[in-house]
Amino acid sequence: MYDFAEKTLRQYCDFVGIDYQDSMVKWKPIPEDQMKQFTSHGDAFKVAREATTFFPHKPKARSATDDNVSEAVRDVISKAMPVYDMLKEAAKLQDPKVLQ
Repeated sequence: MYDFAEKTLRQYCDFVGIDYQDSMVKWKPIPEDQMKQFTSHGDAFKVAREATTFFPHKPKARSATDDNVSEAVRDVISKAMPVYDMLKEAAKLQDPKVLQ
């Protein structure tokens, strides 16, 4: 989303029939007094409250638990990947820059 936030939101707005606004991709931090309802969550919302735009994607480091995925999950993944690959290729045909 970060790399194509404006473009994606403009397309979405056009699709659903609403006006795009720059505030959809850049905004002011939420004042702390408006976040009081979330204080029971500690600092979990601090990053969101202070954010002013989308964050760049940071690929997750592979963890040791990834090797412990059940056989059933591996089976679902192996069946889903061809569909995912087909959808990815179809998206590239729509707009080759989207998935670079």
